[in-house]
Amino acid sequence: MEPVERALETRLSPYKYKQLPTVRSCRLIRLKRKLHRRTKAVVVELVEADIDHPPIYNALSYAWDSPQPNSFVICSGCAIPVTINCQEALKKLRKCDSGQLLFVDAICINQSSTEEKNHQVAAMGDIYTNAQKVICWIGNISHSLVEWESRLNHFIFRKIDSLGRWMNPLSHFFWAHSCALFLSRDRRGSPK
Repeated sequence: MEPVERALETRLSPYKYKQLPTVRSCRLIRLKRKLHRRTKAVVVELVEADIDHPPIYNALSYAWDSPQPNSFVICSGCAIPVTINCQEALKKLRKCDSGQLLFVDAICINQSSTEEKNHQVAAMGDIYTNAQKVICWIGNISHSLVEWESRLNHFIFRKIDSLGRWMNPLSHFFWAHSCALFLSRDRRGSPK
């Protein structure tokens, strides 16, 4: 079932984005600690920010598990489509980061506006550079170490390829090295 259909089934209207005031503006989310009582979806608040003078925020980088959104988050009582992997990452983050500002591309960028997507993609370098930290989420892993390593490598190189437009070669190395640091093993050979 499509996320919009699921939202309608639960009597939630699709979220209507307000136009950003300038091309150097972006949106950030504030995670709410509690899930939506009827749908058990993550609840967020959208906040506008100036890309050149932003507040303190973190950015979420995650693997899109599906080309089409298959879940949703709740904002102002309305539904915003996201992938299940994004929803799962936000569910984990809300427990420790609720109240903090976070950049999540699928939510912070109006995905139905080509003009806004073009402006925001052009500013991605600044958005990620200005983040206090970038949180890398590859999904809930309950598989073998080999599959875990494979998913991590796929995620790293897909992100590097997609970010290559604005990252210099040293940044490629740093980003891949930083992500690889997540890979550590305990005595049984499982990821920690």
